[in-house]
Amino acid sequence: MNGFRTTILLALLTALLVWLGDMFGGRQGAVMALIFAGGMNFFSYWFSDKISATGSATRSFSKCAWPRKSRPTTTRSYTAWCRS
Repeated sequence: MNGFRTTILLALLTALLVWLGDMFGGRQGAVMALIFAGGMNFFSYWFSDKISATGSATRSFSKCAWPRKSRPTTTRSYTAWCRS
């Protein structure tokens, strides 16, 4: 349901931008607005994880920072695993 709602909201935003582009620039403005909206939708889709992580002030997890959470059993494999 959330995916459907997101798709509808992005489609409405695209339609609004194309309509505004048509109002201010005619047919050429509508095409430019469509290209801009497509780029904006692609950017928001591709970088949605980074956008949400930045918005919620999270930090990335380093596998060597918390070695007790998940690590190999032997010391030799741990040093090789931590460097990768």
